[in-house]
Amino acid sequence: MSYCTVAEADGWIGAVLGFDAWATASEATKQKALNTATEVIDRLPLAGQRHLAAQDNEFPRDISRASDGSMIEGTTVPAEVKKACAYEAATLLEQKDNPRLALQREGVVSASVRGVSESYSGRF
Repeated sequence: MSYCTVAEADGWIGAVLGFDAWATASEATKQKALNTATEVIDRLPLAGQRHLAAQDNEFPRDISRASDGSMIEGTTVPAEVKKACAYEAATLLEQKDNPRLALQREGVVSASVRGVSESYSGRF
């Protein structure tokens, strides 16, 4: 399950420049991108703990206050997380057919074509 719906993502992504792949993608492709973006977010080192141990995703989260140690219960997915999921999904679609990123994902650190070369950091 993704953090935001396709309709929510359409509202955010449709309002900005640079995400043409999102605009032309099918509903099913958008949903797959949102599912993948949710997985990317869930792999981040996040503060706090899951609100319910058995929930599928990392959000909502409970976070301890530094000042007094009390727990702030997270009962819903924050709007910022939903929006981040939408932008990550749109970015994934934009980068899907980028040959340079494909090379980096495969571990290539330099490439040369007809006398023009590029070097990559080796980190992706």
